[in-house]
Amino acid sequence: DKPTKSAQLAETKDTKSVNVDNVKQKSANQDSVKQIESTNKRGAKQTISAVSNEVTQTISTEVDEIRKTKSVNADKNKQTISTKADEVQQTKSSNLNEAGQTKSADSNEAKLTKSAKSEEVNQTESAKLHKTTNQGE
Repeated sequence: DKPTKSAQLAETKDTKSVNVDNVKQKSANQDSVKQIESTNKRGAKQTISAVSNEVTQTISTEVDEIRKTKSVNADKNKQTISTKADEVQQTKSSNLNEAGQTKSADSNEAKLTKSAKSEEVNQTESAKLHKTTNQGE
């Protein structure tokens, strides 16, 4: 009877230790699953942050490009406007000069005409005087 009991006890101990080993293996499996999950989460987070960084950089680059383009266009517009203004002023001043020259030319002609007429009058008068003087003699 006794050896049987000890054999049973040994069997029970073996079974228990096998069960304990099984439980230990289960917990080891759970740990590895947890590690894989946390690694996957970390990878996913890193990927997401990398993608968001790229997007942010792309957006900021595009914004910078837009700003640069805008400022270049604004400069071009300013230059065009100032060029046009200069052209208008030049045209105005040249028109004024032309008008001034025309006026002075007209007044010179008028003066010349006047002096020519007065000379004619003088000559006519002196001719009349000569005639009268000659007749008087």
